[in-house]
Amino acid sequence: MLNNVLDRIGEYNPQLMREIKSRVSWRNVIIMALVSFVSQIMVLIGQSSKLPVMKLNQNYYNNQYCFYLPNTNSYGGNCKLDAMGLPIIDWLKWWSDTTFGLSVVMAVGLFAGGVYLLASNFSQEERRGTLNFIRLTPQQAGSVIGGKLAGIPLLVYAGTALALPLQFYATQHAHLPKSSILGWDILMSSLAILLYLGAILATMWFKAQSILLAGIAMLFSYPLIYSSTMWYEQSERWRDGASKSRYINWYGLTISSSLFSYLLLAGLTSTGIYWLYQAIQRRYLKPTATVLSKKQSYLWSAMYHAGMAGFAVFSFNSVKLPFGLSSDQMMAPITSLFTFAWLMLLIPLLLPSQQSLVEWSRQRPVNNKKGRSLLADLIGHEKSPAMLAIALNIAIAAAVWLPLVAMGNGFRGMMPKLLLGIGLTTVLAVIYSTITHWVLFWKVNQRYAWMVSLVSVLVFLPPIFGMVLSAGGGDRYNTPLLFSPFLWISIEKTSGFVSVIVFAFLACVAAGLNLKLWRGLNKVGRSESFKNFKAKSA
Repeated sequence: MLNNVLDRIGEYNPQLMREIKSRVSWRNVIIMALVSFVSQIMVLIGQSSKLPVMKLNQNYYNNQYCFYLPNTNSYGGNCKLDAMGLPIIDWLKWWSDTTFGLSVVMAVGLFAGGVYLLASNFSQEERRGTLNFIRLTPQQAGSVIGGKLAGIPLLVYAGTALALPLQFYATQHAHLPKSSILGWDILMSSLAILLYLGAILATMWFKAQSILLAGIAMLFSYPLIYSSTMWYEQSERWRDGASKSRYINWYGLTISSSLFSYLLLAGLTSTGIYWLYQAIQRRYLKPTATVLSKKQSYLWSAMYHAGMAGFAVFSFNSVKLPFGLSSDQMMAPITSLFTFAWLMLLIPLLLPSQQSLVEWSRQRPVNNKKGRSLLADLIGHEKSPAMLAIALNIAIAAAVWLPLVAMGNGFRGMMPKLLLGIGLTTVLAVIYSTITHWVLFWKVNQRYAWMVSLVSVLVFLPPIFGMVLSAGGGDRYNTPLLFSPFLWISIEKTSGFVSVIVFAFLACVAAGLNLKLWRGLNKVGRSESFKNFKAKSA
């Protein structure tokens, strides 16, 4: 019976069958089950250790799970005792905390374990050359990637599944809504797939180490602890019949602890899964290709910023923003943060290889004769420089964010400065992108390390310089911040004349860098064409 099932799996997906055979053994299954059960027991032991303990020479208990006597503090006061003199335990709260702790442990294990195994496997395949061999087989790229995604972390999936009965048992005893825990598990599963695909792409793209990626996945789990706290608090309010006083809006849709909210977030996560899969497929079929094509980046930018804008039109009930700021005044810094993070990701995603730039430069005269314009090449050709594509992606971001920012009461009458801020952001992004293209032609080792170092210096040096200038007091940090992506912090306080001067200076720097890069590309292209002509003549 088992052999027939395995044969059918092999016919449907040979790669999945290969991964199952190489990983599933009685020894590995027993280890997986032991790790899962020990983790569950540790969660229960940890929670049990928090139950009330009688203090020596004291007649009261000091614990968060007590029912307290009237007119005492909610923590540290006198606990109610039963007829035998033992404290009356708030078991609903204890089981709620147990559910919360177990859910977080399951998520962290699912993320870190799967990411490590997938990254380690792809690193070994790349190092041994077996991935190139798999590329030559008749299997479709989707079949290979899907087989690895399902087969490599199979034991991690099984270990997480073994914890589901205890999770649902704790949920039932805590009287929490089952829809919330179901929605939470669906969301965590979709986030796990997103992280897995990200790990595969990072390994195929820049040979990232598996242990490093697993560490990043664990760090990614910390924001989930906050979100799980929100879910836990919402679920407790639901159980106690209290109103939901803390929530997030996405285009007017309330995201709280309901199953619909988790399905909505899982749907947004699925969009990221789709685009990561497209990027992995491109790199699998052609390892020298850019992670994204320029046309894909435009669509991806539109979807990313449209999704983030839904959260930016937010309302956090009972949440105080820092420094007494209103949500309207926080809109521009939030916009800047989202856009800057996206640009820092887009630059390497669209960066062509050195050979691709040389080939494009050599073929430019031929393309001109065929009637293909330079502008069309810079917008859509995969091997062309990416500076114009970066600028167009910023324009897409501005088209989404600018109306939302302009509608805020905190920025009425500031449209000129908003436009100037977008211009400064665009020029800075073009400078960063040009430098990365420039470094490709340096005769040094670790070019990508040089790229990261140079861009990091340009990003963080102006804020550090501004902090040094303002050490004695005053707002002298405003002007240096205009030379960095953190310009939105100071652009409102800086005079329009100074902002225009900074923009003109940065525009001149960007033009000079692009002119130098363009001359270098033309020189390299002519040199390659001459070499090919001599080779053919010989």
